[in-house]
Amino acid sequence: MFYVLQEALRHIIYLCVPGTEIPSWFAPELPRFSIRKNLKLKAVIIGVVVSLDQQVEDNFRKKLPAIVDIQAKIIRLNDAIFTKTLYLLGVPDTDEDQLYLCRFHEFQQLVFMLEDGDKIAVTMRENPRFNGLVLKKHGIHLVFEGDDDYDENDEELFDESHQSVSKKLANFFSSL
Repeated sequence: MFYVLQEALRHIIYLCVPGTEIPSWFAPELPRFSIRKNLKLKAVIIGVVVSLDQQVEDNFRKKLPAIVDIQAKIIRLNDAIFTKTLYLLGVPDTDEDQLYLCRFHEFQQLVFMLEDGDKIAVTMRENPRFNGLVLKKHGIHLVFEGDDDYDENDEELFDESHQSVSKKLANFFSSL
């Protein structure tokens, strides 16, 4: 079962689970992107923890299948040059915190537009559609070529700093 979870996480695009934490190895923001010599950026994973107060009403909660108020922005020279709304599928019907993970692949704008010196910021939309939504935590992890390409059998011997991204995610979810 652990192998199945790890393999599924290697190909994950989106995941939502009840939770109050994001993996500790995610950075709270990307203060400055740096191109790595001879290593291609393969993906950006964004994790957010949100809560939605069920006592507050709005017009969107029952109409939209996703929370559309969290955005990732590429900041270049203090200007937002690209904004991607995170479509957090599955509007919670509970006050419990929810953890959402979104993986953007190299062919998506959030990844291929990144240039040396850019920042990625995760923010709430200026005029939120969902009243009572709180962005409690967020984090970003960059996946470079080779970061998720290990053989699962070999990884049991590695400490966490040398494990693949999918192995670290599997360990994180197993600890919840």
